[in-house]
Amino acid sequence: MARPSARKTSEESDEKVHLNDVPTKVVLRNIVIMVPTFYMILYSTSSITYATFGEDFHIKAPFDFKKCCLTDNEYQANGLSIIISYLLSTFPFLLVTLVRLWDHILTITVFNILLTCLVMLEFPLNWQWWIAVVIGVVSSILFGEITAHCCCQRLCKRSPTQTSSRIAAD
Repeated sequence: MARPSARKTSEESDEKVHLNDVPTKVVLRNIVIMVPTFYMILYSTSSITYATFGEDFHIKAPFDFKKCCLTDNEYQANGLSIIISYLLSTFPFLLVTLVRLWDHILTITVFNILLTCLVMLEFPLNWQWWIAVVIGVVSSILFGEITAHCCCQRLCKRSPTQTSSRIAAD
């Protein structure tokens, strides 16, 4: 009788190793999908916001942390586009994953900060830019997690086995 339990332990440990490998691949796949999606939304939102405020859009506009405050139309357009971009990016992110959405959003935010430093060749020290980023991130996480929770509850009521396998894959 000791042998079958030893086999189960060996099989269980193999399954655990396999299950630990899958989420890393899935998370990387999700990030590869989410990063370009975020930047398409960021550039689209920035160009629309700049046009709405009657300002000229330039290629570095989404990264220009020096022009993010409440005094000028161009500065307002930049701050507003950051917040709106985070909120709008929540929708496609929810199509990619329903679990650990907050982790994905924070990862993209870190990537965005690094890319902003590379584009502008300095670290963003404008506190108003940071407030816009924090408002965007927090609102995106809250909206996304609440929406994902509601979606999971509805999906679980319909077919619990399919939902649990989809969540395990995420």
